[in-house]
Amino acid sequence: MSNYRFINEDTNSTSINFRDYRTVNEHYASWKIEPLAGESEMFWKWFMAKYNTQLANYYDCKLADIPDGWKDITMKEATEDMKKVYDI
Repeated sequence: MSNYRFINEDTNSTSINFRDYRTVNEHYASWKIEPLAGESEMFWKWFMAKYNTQLANYYDCKLADIPDGWKDITMKEATEDMKKVYDI
């Protein structure tokens, strides 16, 4: 996972390791992206697979490279996982 990289206009088309996002500029440096304890990863996998096209259109960027397994997660599975993780 540590080999994932991103490129955009902020990186001047230079490939940046995703873990080094804060080195891109002051805006990125202000971000602190950390996983939440107990966060439902299955929901976010479903969300990205479901809304990949809409997100790319909205943010005027390329589609994310979504793993095939994420596309198989159903909304029911994602919501059941959230209920379990958040005890609701």
